[in-house]
Amino acid sequence: MSVSRGAIERVLGCPERLAPRLEAIRGIETNRPIAWEGLVRDDECEADELFSSATALGLDLHLELVALARVLELLDAPEFESGVRLSVNLSPSVVVLDAVLRILEPRASRLVVEVSELAGGPSPEVVARALEPLRHAGLLVALDHAGAGFAGLERLAILEPDVVKVDRSIVAASTRERARLIAEVTTTAAHELGAIVVAVGVERPDQLRWARDLGCDAWQGFLAHRGLGATMAGGLLERVRRGAPPAAPVVSIDADSSLALARARFGRVGLVEPDALGVVVAGRLRVGWVRYRDLADAPASSARSGREPHALGDDGVGR
Repeated sequence: MSVSRGAIERVLGCPERLAPRLEAIRGIETNRPIAWEGLVRDDECEADELFSSATALGLDLHLELVALARVLELLDAPEFESGVRLSVNLSPSVVVLDAVLRILEPRASRLVVEVSELAGGPSPEVVARALEPLRHAGLLVALDHAGAGFAGLERLAILEPDVVKVDRSIVAASTRERARLIAEVTTTAAHELGAIVVAVGVERPDQLRWARDLGCDAWQGFLAHRGLGATMAGGLLERVRRGAPPAAPVVSIDADSSLALARARFGRVGLVEPDALGVVVAGRLRVGWVRYRDLADAPASSARSGREPHALGDDGVGR
């Protein structure tokens, strides 16, 4: 369903309507976040519909800039205190703009820029040249939607990304021979170039096993909201209530949020009463609801033993 020009212009005129949220990119063996992708949500329409309609109406560049500003606010969230990176999505047409490069430069060592294989605009050579100074300053580059387009290996060779994200359409079709072959070629080429590989859109345990067997280094998707057990201990999902809420929720909270980020969502709308309600969502899936008073920090517990996963950009992960 398309979004009207008027609705898009209302978002552009009031950027606060775009709620920034985080989705974890998790190590394939540890299931713990090695980076967080920054996304935006509008309560009145799906983000995919909003951006595709903006592109059709010629408003996409303006909308991307507004969304980028909102997502960069997430760098103040507790998730990034340990040096874990924020991954942001930019089209080739936006990522080469001088104004955008100036915005990214002082944050380069804290960011991953995801450039879509599917988006049009400047050639991979132009994008690579534009990003080269920022890469010297510590920026990591990801090739998004890998395997879904026709020029994936060419873009891979030219951009030489630090991260390659296997498209969710390939993961969804993981039982099909053609999808497996595309994924194998993409993963092999990425590893030969020194990039790590992320499987995107993992929703079922068999897809996670497929990604691990393929040799992917990390994954992201709704499966993270469906019983990763200890990796979620003490977090938001332990506080979620099921069934219908007793009243209309006032905020929408992403299921990957920390307790601090969930509390901040209430704070942004000025409703921090103990019984204020928020709906918890994972993409388009409604997980449940919480009261503001449910979000108090749990008592400190002893750290888990075992090897901590690398973050993107650490030695051995990324270029």
